[in-house]
Amino acid sequence: GRPAFLPLPAFAVRLGFGEAADAILLNGQNVLPKVAQKSGYNFQFTEAEAALRDLLDRPAPAEG
Repeated sequence: GRPAFLPLPAFAVRLGFGEAADAILLNGQNVLPKVAQKSGYNFQFTEAEAALRDLLDRPAPAEG
């Protein structure tokens, strides 16, 4: 859903990168810090957007 500098259709990415295209380039990544969580570390932000908004001092857009 984000604008791209140079849009590229998914089929073109698949032609160039084969099976790895879906796993690496076309789908999102779900990364969890398991070691930190197991050691009891509590993160201030659980979502990247909230952390970036805090860093940039910008409120979330109003819904509705």
